[in-house]
Amino acid sequence: MLKRMSALFLAALMILSVMLVGCGKQEKPDETTTGEANATTTAVTETTVPEETVDPNNPYDLPTDLNYNGETFHFLVWEQSILEYDVESVTGDMINDAVYNRNRAVEERLGLKLKFTAIPGSSDYVNDFVSHASAGILSGTGEYDSIGCYCRSAGVMAMQGLLLNMLEIDHLDFERPYWPDSLNEMNTIDGQLYYASGDIATSILYRTHIMVENVTMHNKLGIKENPQELALAGKWTVDKLLEMAAGAYQDVNGNGAKDETDIYGLTTISHPWLDSWFVGAGLHYVDVRDEKLVVSDSFSSEKTVKLLEKLNNIFWDTNDGRYADKSSKSYLTEGLSLFFAAQTNTLATDLRDVDYTYAILPMPKYDEKQENYATTIGFTHSLYCVPNDVKDSARVGATLESMAAESYATVSPAIFENAFKSKYSNTELDARCFDLIRSTYVFDVGRIMHDSFPKDRPVNLFRKQIQGNLDTFTSRCAEMVPLYQAVLDDIMQAYKK
Repeated sequence: MLKRMSALFLAALMILSVMLVGCGKQEKPDETTTGEANATTTAVTETTVPEETVDPNNPYDLPTDLNYNGETFHFLVWEQSILEYDVESVTGDMINDAVYNRNRAVEERLGLKLKFTAIPGSSDYVNDFVSHASAGILSGTGEYDSIGCYCRSAGVMAMQGLLLNMLEIDHLDFERPYWPDSLNEMNTIDGQLYYASGDIATSILYRTHIMVENVTMHNKLGIKENPQELALAGKWTVDKLLEMAAGAYQDVNGNGAKDETDIYGLTTISHPWLDSWFVGAGLHYVDVRDEKLVVSDSFSSEKTVKLLEKLNNIFWDTNDGRYADKSSKSYLTEGLSLFFAAQTNTLATDLRDVDYTYAILPMPKYDEKQENYATTIGFTHSLYCVPNDVKDSARVGATLESMAAESYATVSPAIFENAFKSKYSNTELDARCFDLIRSTYVFDVGRIMHDSFPKDRPVNLFRKQIQGNLDTFTSRCAEMVPLYQAVLDDIMQAYKK
């Protein structure tokens, strides 16, 4: 079962929602929240929160006598715009200061000095980053104690045999709530796990894929059901979303053609957002079965084909929805879509000063038979690894565990309050949906091992069907799945070595 957020963090969200309702912008008379406007509501299943498992005042479950006598702990990390690794000083910015204080708390707790070396490492620099890390590791000098990298780089380094099995490192406890269950469950191969993430990576929180609803438009359209209540009751599905999106289209400029000035029921802009539909429907690229990597049966299933048919229909065959291959912010900033796929950093940027009320939702299930919601994270998030030439793996375990615990207790709440509070947490349902989203992260090994596959990779095969309005998925799978499986067999052999 997936771990849920702590009672502490949920409580913080609830308190924040109350603060924002009282202190945020006043809504116009016709811009009541969705729940207030609805004549019909859905019974909401109460979400449960486990007993607190992390003491926020002392989040470390480590031996109290650990002290590394001022030794330097050296991270190799990738350059990114998100504040995640190192900051030089306190500035008064909430997130900057939370990261700074986290690092100082870890240093004080363990008696060491954190050092970060940042180099380019995004999608355009995967090979360069891995080459740099590999040169250091193969030299056997133990220069780097840990590596924080763009997620796909971790997959490449694991394939090349450069990393330690994190399940065998002392002090790392992957049962703790700041390490997402699905990463361990979906990426442990033959008893080996070579990368980890969670609250330790602020990029996770910023790159979470979500669905956003324009509540102001919802109310003007007179839609009776509340999608957030449906979501919390387990009834938020692809068909329900498409039903609500139907009939919202308006040809604003009167040119008889769908374009970015029109109003839609549903939009998805830019191809990375297409992944969230696949994952949200409970589909996998790769499964671990009997300790072996296999192309998931769900990947080429009839369910995937039907999902593509539904999406291609609304995006290409009707006026209700639009897929735009080039990102356009007008759908978001000008409120031109009832529903739109986005990621959480959008709340802090494009939606910060909009003139309409919105609400967040998980990506919809395929249908109500699907047991859980499933949330993907953009590729631009960090995974943490341990190079196999490290001199003291227990020290690495203690440091990573401490950083994750401290981030869970202090950094993640700071990010929410500072980055996502503007027009976001207007109701209790917002906080509960956010809790639901964070509890359903999926770390599919098929995404992390993306660079090991041939050019038409599993992620791309699904995307291209919608980008090109194609119906060739079944035939393409017949051609590509055997090639994918051959790659997975190679990965298994590499792990055995």
